[in-house]
Parts: sequence; C-alpha cells; structure tokens
Amino acid sequence: MNSLMKISFICSCFYCIGCSDSKEFDSLKIQNESFSSLTDDTKHTVETTNYYWYRDTKIPLRKDTSKQYIVYQNEGSNTMSFLSKSGIERASITANDELKLAGIVFPENTSEVAAPVCWAIVKSGLNVANYRNIPGIIYQSDFYTDSSGESIGISHLFRVKLKTDSDKDKLYEMADKYKVEVLGYNEFLTTWYTLSCDIHSEDDALQMANLFYESGLFEASEPDIMTGFKFYSNPNDTYFSQQWNLSGTNSINWLPAHQITQGDNVTVAVIDSGIDQLHPDLANVIPTYDTFAGSWFVAPIYGPHGTACAGIIGATVNNNIGIAGIAPDVDILSISVSMDSPNVAQNFATGLSIAASSADVISNSWGGPPASIIDDAIYLALWTGRGGNGSVVVFASGNNNSSLVSFPANSHDGVIAVGATNQNDTRWNGSNFGTALDIMAPGVNIRTTDLSFYHPEEYSSTQYTFNFTGTSAACPHVAAVAALMLSVNNDLTYQDVSEILEQTAQKKGGYSYTTTSGRPNGTWNIQMGYGVVNAYAAVSEAQNRL
Repeated sequence: MNSLMKISFICSCFYCIGCSDSKEFDSLKIQNESFSSLTDDTKHTVETTNYYWYRDTKIPLRKDTSKQYIVYQNEGSNTMSFLSKSGIERASITANDELKLAGIVFPENTSEVAAPVCWAIVKSGLNVANYRNIPGIIYQSDFYTDSSGESIGISHLFRVKLKTDSDKDKLYEMADKYKVEVLGYNEFLTTWYTLSCDIHSEDDALQMANLFYESGLFEASEPDIMTGFKFYSNPNDTYFSQQWNLSGTNSINWLPAHQITQGDNVTVAVIDSGIDQLHPDLANVIPTYDTFAGSWFVAPIYGPHGTACAGIIGATVNNNIGIAGIAPDVDILSISVSMDSPNVAQNFATGLSIAASSADVISNSWGGPPASIIDDAIYLALWTGRGGNGSVVVFASGNNNSSLVSFPANSHDGVIAVGATNQNDTRWNGSNFGTALDIMAPGVNIRTTDLSFYHPEEYSSTQYTFNFTGTSAACPHVAAVAALMLSVNNDLTYQDVSEILEQTAQKKGGYSYTTTSGRPNGTWNIQMGYGVVNAYAAVSEAQNRL
C-alpha cells in the first residue's frame, strides 16, 4: 500500500529515553468542560466520535465543514483541473512542493512510487463526497476545531508509540488488518512509528489513531495534527527608540551582567521560522537545519519571526549599528519548521532532538495542540543534552490571555515557561499565566532585528522592528540569560539553571508573591510566576556555584 510517499533517503537513528512526569494537564480537563454548552446529543457526538487521545485524556474536536484535506498523485490534468475549480487554501502541486516526510527512518526495502504525492487544503465548494472519484485522489479527511476555536487539520498520518521494541510485530499485524501502512520510525525517538492511511484504509487517520490507542497494545497513538501550531508574536510597524528591556528600572538588569560575560562558548538553538543569516547584526548565526527537508542548510531559510527572536538573544554589541543582543557572543543555531503542513508535530520533535545534541539552550517561541512526540523530544533534551547535564529548554507561555499556560510550555516540570511583561512591569494583557508559569521577561515594544532584505512578511521596511510584542519576545530574553549563566559555569544542570533563574527573579508589578505548594524557589504569583528575570543576579549566582 506504499502509495502515500516518495522515499528518497534513509536516515540514521539512536535509542531514545521514554517520557516522564508531566507539568500541567488541568488545561485538558477544562478543554473538555468547555463543550458543556452543547446539547446532550451534540456532546455525545463530540466525545465519542470527534476526539483524539493525549496522555489518557480525550481531546474533543468539532467538525469543520468549510474545508477538506486531500492527498493526490500529481499524474494527470484531471486532478489539477478539479483543484483549481474547487478553491485552494494551500496546496503542494509542483515537484518542489511534493509531500516530504523528514525525520522518519524508512525500511530499506521500500520502493519509490512513480508519481509524486502532493497534498492540498481545499475549500469545500463542491460536493465533497465526490472528491475520491477524482482521478489521482488517494485520501480525503475533514477539518475540525478544538475547544478554543482553533482550526485543527489532521493529515493522512498518525503516530504510534510502542511500549517496548518487541511490540513492533503487533504494530505491523494491526496495520495489515486495518489496511494502513507503517512508514517507519522516528530517527531520534525510535519507539515512535508513523503510519499512513489512504482510501483503502478502514477509516481516516483520526479514527485509526483512536483505534490503535484503544486496543491497549501501545503506549500512545495520536493523529498528525498539521495546523494549530503558531509562532507567538504581535508585531506591527511602529518605531520605538529605546531598548527599555535591557536598561532602566523595568529591565532585566542586563548592563552589569554584560560586564561579566557576553555568552561565549555557548550555543543557543532557536526553533522557529528560520533566521536571516545575512543580517549585519547577526554575525553569529551558524548553518540552519530545515526539519521540513530533513537536511542541513540546503537553501537560505529565514523568517521575520525567527530573525526577531535571534536578535534579542545575540545581536552584535558595539558595532555602531542596530541593537544590542543579551548574549552577543553565543553561537545561534537556526532550526526551521514549516507551519501548517503534514508532519509538523514530528518536525518540531525532530528540531528539539537535533537541538538536544547540538545546543546548550533551546529557545521556543511557539506552541500548539498537545502531542506526545513533542513531550518525548523535550524529555530527551532535558535528560541527554549537554552530556547529561540537560539542555535548558525555554518556551513561551502563549498569547491568549488565558489562565492556562499553552502546550508545550506546560509539558514538563523541567521546561521554563516564560510570560511577557510591559514597560510598567505588569503582565502584558495577552500573556498566558497560571500554575505552570515560571518566570517573566519583557515582551512589549521590543526593538530587535528584522529581515535585511525585502520580503512581504517582514515587520518593517528597515532592518529592524521596534515593537516586537508577545511571549515570543519574552522567551528569548530568558534563553539568552540562561546562556550567560552557562558561559560562566557550564557545570550547571538544567535544574540548576531553572532554580537560579527562579530564586533571583525580581518581584515586580505590585503583585502579591506568596509561598506556594510545589514552588520551592521563593515566593510566587499566578500571573507573574517568580517574577521578572534578573540577568545580573542570575549570572552572579551561577558564578558563586563554581
């Protein structure tokens, strides 16, 4: 049944460690409760039919009839004619946009298919029941919305995690029974297998994922959610003349820290849309890894969001142009991810796994629907990074003004979840907060780098944007301060870094910080965590622990 891919490479792999205890899952319960306004009949449909499993919890979904996901073989004009008439939101049509499944180790005996396989998100204008009758269409499935109203697109893929390596035979036996194809296993997280459905399968990928999980034979089974992930930011083109985030009463107290260290001998991975390596203020960006293509620096890969995050971390200081980065002497490793495409959760997991073996600190200004494969990649980074001391994993808390920190910032106790403050040292009104929040950093009107050449997605007509706003801006502040700490004491574990950041945080904003169960590193507040990151105090304490 190997009609859903074109194999062009075989990847290497290593043994992965399993997942550990979680950080916060109250959000999943609230997601389920948020459907309580539906009628009893509708609730029954949502809870028993439209859902997927994440860590033994049903995540409810509501069907979205406005669009469909299809996979087709680009082998004839009939398919192309149909797509053009039905209305396309996004499609992979040309040879350069064929479906690519990087990060999967395929069996050596897998043969190439003759026709390129493409995918499309098609607006529902025609009778969708006829989609499968179009020549070349080999898969069709619905879109959904989650409890927050986010659009959830599920591809033809789903992922299964084995309980033990010996369960592989059970996987293949069940796949054969339900007419789905086992494509291969993740190159880093080797107990995770990717499976593929087509029109001959017993059901679509969502239902197949549920069926495999509910069999009880496997540790996890989840559909491939291809939309819903986002880079957190709220940029506009308004200029702002000062880096208030680095100096002054509402800053991270950076200037004295800068006199001690500039972050040398530390690598920070930025998992994002890609970084402009030609920017004159970003001389320290090292070659990118493209998770979509599954290779290192095959072409210039860049985006305004990733470039803005990189500038906060490591823009060059004292070069008579632009801005000052917090840790200007770090190496910045760009790991790019293509949003809203099949396999995106696995691509994020691949990016995290690559960073675990390549970087000291991992900065993540993104979030999306829960996915266990991302949990496992985070766990891998925490426990195997930096020779066993653990990579420092930093995530943005999210931009929904929600009392629940977004996934994956709430994935694991070892993750540092960062919220955003404004120029008044109070929580930015879009910043997510709640029991999983660890620390805050400036996130409003942040001056940082923009693309150095014209691109329609850039934030400003210049090489800089002066009001990068959101938890996307806050997250790299903390990642950069962690890099400064490691530059003066590389023996710190990831737990040490988190502990120091929390113990030295500034109690800002007039909030009531209190002793809180499960928060051992000082007083804490549900909207501000332990407070605003203090670069100088954190670096000084890191030195004290030598």
